[in-house]
Amino acid sequence: MDITVQEAIQSLITALIKSLGPNNGKLLTLLRQFPRGAESLALRVLTIFTENGRASATLVALVKALINEKDLDARFLIPIIAEMDRVCYICPRDSSMVGIPDWISFT
Repeated sequence: MDITVQEAIQSLITALIKSLGPNNGKLLTLLRQFPRGAESLALRVLTIFTENGRASATLVALVKALINEKDLDARFLIPIIAEMDRVCYICPRDSSMVGIPDWISFT
């Protein structure tokens, strides 16, 4: 999809996502099942969920599962990292995730 179309869609969905909220079951299901190529849209939805408050335990669990299942990069950690107990729960020592610096210890 053209970049300008993606940007337009992302800007137009902001109010809708905020009004539905991070506890909307259908929206969480859509986020859980987003297709390959829709990573930027899924990340935008996640960012909207967390920009005015803390991520719920349900949302944190969902993002952890997404990172493991879909091999997502570290950008998906940023919105939820404050709510996680330890980074090592989703980033094993031999992690090949892009963006995790070598100096981060997982022990």
